[in-house]
Amino acid sequence: MRSKIMIFIFMIITLFSLTGCGGSDTNEIIEIKSPTNNHLAIEGKWEITDYKVLDKSIYPEKDLKNLKGKVIDIGEKNINIDGKVYNKVSYKLKVAKSDYYISYQSDFKIKDLNLDKDEVNVIVASDKDNAVLDFFNISDSKSYVYYQGVFLTIKKVGNVDENTFIQSKYIETKDKNAIKSEDKGVYIGLKQPRRLQEDGTYSDEKYRTLWISYKDNKYQDIESANGIIFPRMSGIWTLKKKVKTDKGKHQEYFVANTIDRKTKEETVNIKSDSNIYRNINFIGNNYIATEVYEGDKFKNNFPQYQVLPVDNLYVEKGLVIQDIYPKDVNSIYKSDYERVYSNFTNTQKQNHKRYIDYSNFTLKRETGKWILQGKISPLNKNNRSYDYTLSIKPNDNLVKYDALMIPWRTLRNEIPFIKDAYTSPDGKMLVVIVEDELLVYQINGTNISEKPMERIKLKDGEQVIMAEWCERDYVELWDVFFKEFQKEVN
Repeated sequence: MRSKIMIFIFMIITLFSLTGCGGSDTNEIIEIKSPTNNHLAIEGKWEITDYKVLDKSIYPEKDLKNLKGKVIDIGEKNINIDGKVYNKVSYKLKVAKSDYYISYQSDFKIKDLNLDKDEVNVIVASDKDNAVLDFFNISDSKSYVYYQGVFLTIKKVGNVDENTFIQSKYIETKDKNAIKSEDKGVYIGLKQPRRLQEDGTYSDEKYRTLWISYKDNKYQDIESANGIIFPRMSGIWTLKKKVKTDKGKHQEYFVANTIDRKTKEETVNIKSDSNIYRNINFIGNNYIATEVYEGDKFKNNFPQYQVLPVDNLYVEKGLVIQDIYPKDVNSIYKSDYERVYSNFTNTQKQNHKRYIDYSNFTLKRETGKWILQGKISPLNKNNRSYDYTLSIKPNDNLVKYDALMIPWRTLRNEIPFIKDAYTSPDGKMLVVIVEDELLVYQINGTNISEKPMERIKLKDGEQVIMAEWCERDYVELWDVFFKEFQKEVN
């Protein structure tokens, strides 16, 4: 029981502190890339010689003393650390400057290590898109590992070989059997549209996040929080709408930040001298898809789509599709565009832009899946635009998981008035959207429970803009972070 509590405490700290590395400012990092040689520089057996707790209020001193003397095994695709085994590991190299934050929460930087170096190689290890550890590679006699809120001093004591992880794989199998494999959860992001007000202007759109989970062998009550909280490989983040009022202009933009880092009031340089209105259509790990109106006659119509990188939401223009897909995607995009444009009447052609805008696309839901949708914008931004479906499927850069375990046709037959649906990766939880409610069903094989296990009312016009799933240990983590976020915003 005590070991389970320790594992849970370790996990709680993971995202509060580890996200500090993932969320570092770009001026702290010179370069990010995958190791290019065939030999992993940090491969081997590393003994823990000392540690520094970066959150003393959570980590009891008495439980940390056992860390000294433990050995971390690091292989090309495997890591065994503190009794936890990762067998699908990938690595990224960051060349970090001395002002690189190891932990924002503890205000701990590389320069605090008193190294005689201006730059340090930081190797980030991830398993299935989840951060495992950051390795600060100094020398074999002394290096550092940042792991789940603890900063470890280590030294190399040996090499790993093909037999090192055979026992680890056996341990991992046993651990998987011990963990409740059915624990699962999902963050559902919702957007409530703007409303026409009595004075003829439009209200702001509203966002909230739902937390739906199954743990401890039962469905938990659905939790709701105002605003957006979402997962990334570097941890849990938040997304906020802000408005800049300059010279009588109303200019909307978004700010993303790690959940453990206080939002800094940054000076945002918006070059446009017009009003700007933005809505979110989709939120993923690395990108958000938006719709934009820029002008002085806003009527809740958005003639332009923009996909923005979460790490740089202040870009003036949206990404072109080739930034996210291979180069040959342009030919598919062009074909889809010309197919629609060729059916325009002469009047429509005169009123709409002829050139192909490879950045004018978004993501939306259709029959239980995410689709890419393009737009042909009007020459006069206050006129009507035309949406069309692109024959390009969302790739892993945009959507990590979007499988519907039960066919849409089956769901339509079994659940009247269904508008959208999502299933968990293990195929045992079904989330359904109907006209004014979100329903949660249990799936047994191919059978759906007769009645919803949980349900929650949807607000007028709410639509889903995000669905991010987690399993096993991460259910506890996401639950903790959601409830902390909930306290701040509700």
